[in-house]
Amino acid sequence: MGAADAGTAPDGGQAPTPALPQGGREQQPAPAKDLPTLTGLYNVLAALRAGRPLTPKEKTIHTQGLVGVLRELHDQLDAAVLAAYGLPDGSTGDALLAHLVQLNARRAQEEAQGQVRWLRPGFQNPQKSHQNQELPALDSQAQEPDLTDEKPLAKQEQPPQTP
Repeated sequence: MGAADAGTAPDGGQAPTPALPQGGREQQPAPAKDLPTLTGLYNVLAALRAGRPLTPKEKTIHTQGLVGVLRELHDQLDAAVLAAYGLPDGSTGDALLAHLVQLNARRAQEEAQGQVRWLRPGFQNPQKSHQNQELPALDSQAQEPDLTDEKPLAKQEQPPQTP
């Protein structure tokens, strides 16, 4: 039966239209029990990176969850991040930490001198750098605030009412 025959009954007549679900939890499909979870995928990935042989269950997760593809994507992402920080591919541990600490100290020194490297300047600092802006002069002709309708900040205690 093809896609064009979807509304046709086996005897050639019109097939009855199935009733639409009325909503509610009883109408929702049951969750797939045989699909691997994210935790399962990353546990298998960790086992692969550790060089540990996979159990039969982990082999099933590896196949169903395409853990090989996940590993390749993470390896590409890791290489791109290392390149963005100017580190050689495969840098790990102490060398990576030392580079990040040195970079952090450099950025702190730059910021102390007024140089800020915004990731999204249009969002983070829309009026350019507020440090470089001049403050408007105070207007000596400013109006005095109207305090006639002043309300207290704290809630006033009300005496209990008797019935």
